[in-house]
Amino acid sequence: MEKYIVFLIIFLIVSCSSLEKNRFEKANVYLNSHIYTSELNRIAILEGMVILGMNPCESIAAVGEPYYFQVKNDPKLPSGTKPSAIVLKQCNDPDNSIVDFYFKNSFQYGKEQNYSVTYIKGEAVKIERGAVKGSDSGE
Repeated sequence: MEKYIVFLIIFLIVSCSSLEKNRFEKANVYLNSHIYTSELNRIAILEGMVILGMNPCESIAAVGEPYYFQVKNDPKLPSGTKPSAIVLKQCNDPDNSIVDFYFKNSFQYGKEQNYSVTYIKGEAVKIERGAVKGSDSGE
């Protein structure tokens, strides 16, 4: 039994290390291709944190893909615009769409945690700890 517990602890440490390494490598790829990212956002991305003012792409670079997202389209957008295209638009040419990302990871708070980020005009304006939506909530 003790050997099993030791193996499990080692496995968890190695898994967490590789998750963090993978996240850090992806963050660096993003930052190397987005050299005009503000210094504050650059530091947050490298630390694995979503902060107010980030755009959706910076948030993904910081903590990975959300497990769920929803979009309220800017009324000026053509009907039928794909939600993923609207999210991408918020990173380069923001409009009046409202985007909510739902994350579950240990990067933001140091332990596994659900949280949401709301983006208005391409910037994170609210980060809500404990928020659950979509597949993680049974909806």
